Amino acid sequence: MTTEIVDTRQQFSNFWNDERKELARQMWAKDCSPQEFEMFMMVCALTRLDPFMKQIIPVIRSRYNKDTKQREKFMTLQSTIDALCVVAERTGKYEGASEPQWCGEDGIWKTPWTSKDMPVACRIEVYKKDSRLPTVGIVYYDALVQTYDGKPGDFWAGKKGVSQLEKCALAKALRRAFPHDIGKVYLHEEMDQAETLVEKTIREKNETSEDFLRDLDPELGNRLAKAGFDNEAKVKNLYAEAGSTLEGLTLHLEASELASRLDDGLKDKMRVCGIRNVMEARRKIVEIGVSVEAITKWVDEQIEGTKPKAIEEQAQVPLIQPPATEVLKPEPAKLAPKDQPVIRRPKGRS
Repeated sequence: MTTEIVDTRQQFSNFWNDERKELARQMWAKDCSPQEFEMFMMVCALTRLDPFMKQIIPVIRSRYNKDTKQREKFMTLQSTIDALCVVAERTGKYEGASEPQWCGEDGIWKTPWTSKDMPVACRIEVYKKDSRLPTVGIVYYDALVQTYDGKPGDFWAGKKGVSQLEKCALAKALRRAFPHDIGKVYLHEEMDQAETLVEKTIREKNETSEDFLRDLDPELGNRLAKAGFDNEAKVKNLYAEAGSTLEGLTLHLEASELASRLDDGLKDKMRVCGIRNVMEARRKIVEIGVSVEAITKWVDEQIEGTKPKAIEEQAQVPLIQPPATEVLKPEPAKLAPKDQPVIRRPKGRS
């Protein structure tokens, strides 16, 4: 049996030529580092799970580091419950699992779960050949439920939440029973609450604003509220405008905070340049740079560039011109009647 498994793994490894590796990287692992992608390929070969069949995918997540006060990216490998069962069966030691059991606040395990309230926990036993006791996986609803605006998400409300809890319990039991085969592979349902923020997944290329808001970092949320983005709709619009990335949202937030701190003189200059409100100021600050120096330089250039040339030339000429000096010619003196000469006519002419 061991030789057969090794040969099958070798055949699966031979399947991954350079062309198929590049195709897999373009489809699911664009955001993975070279080392992370090699690790992904290695796990695919060891588990014989096929990403082209969507049995396993790499997911890039982020978590907040309290020591460095920065978000750090890391990769997780996510699979489906059917794929994990396939890996367990290939070992030749998987002998099935028990029916799921649920318990409420009273701590009594029941099956099936018929209450309208959500169970507190779920447990499943996995049976392994040559193992004296079954391997038990217990998961808790509060630890896994994906909430949105204080309420369970669509896949965790009602009977769907009961089914999600069952899959997570079976996955945990399988990992405990077969740690060398699927010890680091998780379900998507198990990772919903693993971090405070899922920046981007390779499986879901079109991440929505709702996914981002669901686990928004509290510190960032407080800053957004103080900056005027105090409800869900405003944060959604800002997140979409920022390109649906954490870096873009943070940049727009810093620009908005700076716009509110500007002195009145600089605000007046920005109004002269056509910036009429805080939203326009934020967008312009993102464009030119988030600093007072960059804003000051921009408004000075705008004001200087809007002066018409005719006005500049006119400014160099005095507004009131002195009247030109006129040269007055003396008028001929008028003679009195008695001083006027007597005109005599020649004789013989009339």
